[in-house]
Amino acid sequence: RIKKRMYKFLNNKKNFINSNTIFRNIDKEEKEAINKLALIDTMSKISIGFIINQICKSLDSKGVYLNIGVWRGFSMFAGMINTECEVYGVDNFSFDYENGNSSLNNSIEESKARKYFFEHFNNLKKENKHFFYDIDYRKFFELWEKKNKSIDFYYYDGEHSYKNQLDNLII
Repeated sequence: RIKKRMYKFLNNKKNFINSNTIFRNIDKEEKEAINKLALIDTMSKISIGFIINQICKSLDSKGVYLNIGVWRGFSMFAGMINTECEVYGVDNFSFDYENGNSSLNNSIEESKARKYFFEHFNNLKKENKHFFYDIDYRKFFELWEKKNKSIDFYYYDGEHSYKNQLDNLII
């Protein structure tokens, strides 16, 4: 607890979150991916990003990774770095949840998340490999059905209410 408070006091909470993560026996390309991921703002751990990256690296050029709920992009970008698969991200950056995040200033947070995401997405994206849809996930799946394409790896980190979690399991 003391260590956590110290990191928080020094405004370095991200390093505390990742302080117990040790990578062993990784190659140069994997180290490069970790270093790129470490620069991205996230509420997740670097180890989660690395797992996403390794799963996406196992997919071939026709493989599809779908990330619903990108927020600032960490989990989507993890699938884009040094991989060959197609990566699709979906988020409308809405913070108007049924169960609410009433403590957030929604429009300011939405604007910050959107700006941060697009700055990084535009730097990392490969044409015809990385795609982003700024729509509600339900509408996205209506469009996806028309593509008649399978999804090899699905990561849901969208709205966290029970209803939305259930709806995603059903979809």
